Amino acid sequence: MAGSSSSRGDNDYTVMETDPTGRYTRYCKLIDEGDNKEVYLGYDNNNGREVAWCRKFLKHNDLRTLVREAKLLKKFNHQNIIKCYHYWVDAETTVEFNMITELYSGNLNDYIQKHQVKENSPEIKKWCQQILTGLDFLHSQNEPIILNNLKRENIFVVGNSGMIKLGDLIGTTILAPKSSPKYDAIITRVIERSELYYVGLCALQMVNKDAADSTARTMDMRLWKKVQDKGLKSFIEMCVFPADVGTTVTQLLKHPFLVPRNAPSGSTSVPPVGSWSTIQLQPATITSAAAESEGAIDDSNTRNAAR
Repeated sequence: MAGSSSSRGDNDYTVMETDPTGRYTRYCKLIDEGDNKEVYLGYDNNNGREVAWCRKFLKHNDLRTLVREAKLLKKFNHQNIIKCYHYWVDAETTVEFNMITELYSGNLNDYIQKHQVKENSPEIKKWCQQILTGLDFLHSQNEPIILNNLKRENIFVVGNSGMIKLGDLIGTTILAPKSSPKYDAIITRVIERSELYYVGLCALQMVNKDAADSTARTMDMRLWKKVQDKGLKSFIEMCVFPADVGTTVTQLLKHPFLVPRNAPSGSTSVPPVGSWSTIQLQPATITSAAAESEGAIDDSNTRNAAR
């Protein structure tokens, strides 16, 4: 529901609209934008806190997929997964899907460029660890969730804490639960493992400008060879050239590179990599049999907003 603009003029805190319940206010301050979405600063009038107001456009997105994403983010409570508070379809235009989430500062790509993060910066290992922790949570669900589109633009940063949040679940695949006849342990493991390729790619892009400027979704090994930090280089190699396709996110979280610098002496040594495979693991192809079957949308938020 559109609201009148503030008389204070065109500044960051000009009120642009309120949600149908009147609880949330959207300001004109843009905090993030991406593929077919705009994210603005908002305000929760009930709790007196700032929030993120995300607008996604239905002509480029399937409503069923957007509702599924919002439901998942609303259900989850994890420090590395963005929290959704509310969502609805714009009743006037019917082409905008709105979602209210916890506030964040921007995406990781813009954040790194803004602060000129260097290769030996301690936050690199913290970010990698938090990305893996978020993935581990998604993979550990009864019906494992695969992001399929992990990239810096879809990783969010809370600026005042440096906390990483995964949050763009539009392209996710929900795999069959272990109790289902459709469950295949080998296929599930390979699909989960394929996501680690993009963790390695993100890590390289954090520290290499040429990699960061590239839109390619494959690793340029010439740029990987330029990484000076042996621990980081080993970590990226483990993501891209797995010794064992069965390696899980949980196991990668124990990689020596992610051990804090104040850990006991000798605990940060990098293991030998001579035995690792040199075959690049490409993203797995998800078959429809492994994906979640979708039913008709039955959601009070979208129904009430459309009335």
